[in-house]
Amino acid sequence: MKAAYSISKLVYPAAIRRFEKQKNTVFFTFDDGPDPQVTPQILYLLNRFGAKATFFCLGQNIEKYPTLFNEILSQGHSVGNHGYAHLDGFKCTNDEFLKNAEKGFFLSRSRLFRPPYGRMKPIQYQWAKRRFKIVLWDIMSEDYDEEKSANEIIDNVISNITHGSIVVFHDSKQAQKNLFEVLPVLLHRLSHLVFEKIPMDLQ
Repeated sequence: MKAAYSISKLVYPAAIRRFEKQKNTVFFTFDDGPDPQVTPQILYLLNRFGAKATFFCLGQNIEKYPTLFNEILSQGHSVGNHGYAHLDGFKCTNDEFLKNAEKGFFLSRSRLFRPPYGRMKPIQYQWAKRRFKIVLWDIMSEDYDEEKSANEIIDNVISNITHGSIVVFHDSKQAQKNLFEVLPVLLHRLSHLVFEKIPMDLQ
C-alpha cells in the first residue's frame, strides 16, 4: 500500500491522494456509479451515520440514472468525474481518453477527476492536471475483489487509515456483496473521525 502510494506520488505529483492537514477526518469515495441497486443503500448508510462522501460517477451511468445522480447531490454529498466510460488510459489513445474525460465532465459538471484505474499516460496526465483537479487515493479498499473476505477488507482500511485519508469503494454490482458487509462496520469503527466530502470547488 505504501509503495503504491509513493510510486503514484512520483508519477502524478499534482494529484491529490490524501488531505494531510485534515486532522481526524477521512474521505470515503465511491467509484463507477450511480447504480440503482447499490447507490441507494450507500446513501442510506451514510445518512444513518451522519457521514458525507464523494461519488466519482461514470457519465454513462449519470445518463441512465439522472434522478439518482441528483439524489446524491440533494443529500449533501459531492460528485466527481470518472470519465464517461471506464476507459483505461494505458489501453486507449490519447484522443479517446481526453474525449472520454470531457464527456464525463459535461455530465457531472465536476472538476474533480479520477481516471479509471488511476492510470494515465504522461500526455494524458499533463492535459488532465491543467483541466481538472485530479483526485486519487491513499487507500484502495479492494471491495471489488470477490476472493477477499469482509474482514480482510476491513483490516486493510483500518490498518492504513490516517489523517485525511482518501478511501476508494465502488457503488457497483461487482462490489456490492463485500461493500454492504464492510461499509457499516467501518462507519461504526471509525465513528471517532469526521466523514467528509471533497469540495467540488477544490482549489
